Amino acid sequence: MRSDDWYWAQRARLLQYGQLDAARKQAEVWRNGLAGATALVGAVFIVKGKDDFTRLGAPFAVGVPVVLGIALLLLVSATALAVYAAAGEPGDKIRMNGESLRAWTEVETEDALRSIAWARGLTGAGILLIVAATATAWFGPVKPPETPLVRIQAGAEQVCGKLLQQDGTMLRIGEPDRYRIIPLTSSVTVEKVRSC
Repeated sequence: MRSDDWYWAQRARLLQYGQLDAARKQAEVWRNGLAGATALVGAVFIVKGKDDFTRLGAPFAVGVPVVLGIALLLLVSATALAVYAAAGEPGDKIRMNGESLRAWTEVETEDALRSIAWARGLTGAGILLIVAATATAWFGPVKPPETPLVRIQAGAEQVCGKLLQQDGTMLRIGEPDRYRIIPLTSSVTVEKVRSC
């Protein structure tokens, strides 16, 4: 056997003993990367986005905060999985014999690698939800302004309803398909009310 063949055979034999350490180090790198990606997304999209969802139309005003809440839950779960992969289970017992240590190491290595994979997927999903919610907040349909209810006193006549139109010559009160026009030729008093 050549000396470099022997060297690579020895390295391959020793690698099995360092699998868990390698998985833990990989998990630490991913944990730090996930935290950085989450912070970056938060800084770019949330800080620069709209902060008042109540101006959005009916389903979006509720949907955007719900989607952001789900994204936060996914990102927290991803971080917890990455921390678990890097640190292991709290309170793990030390294995005193070779067989139980080997079995435990194999299980821990598989768990760490599986946790890293889930953490990556959850982070990607969380970031996509944040991007979608932010885009909806920026570009989503805005609910139409509320039409105020008013009571108008024009001479002896009193009218109550939604103020649909106002210009220098008249007021249009009522519903879009059924309304009254009050000319502004005489003394007119307009009072905003809660109900008619």
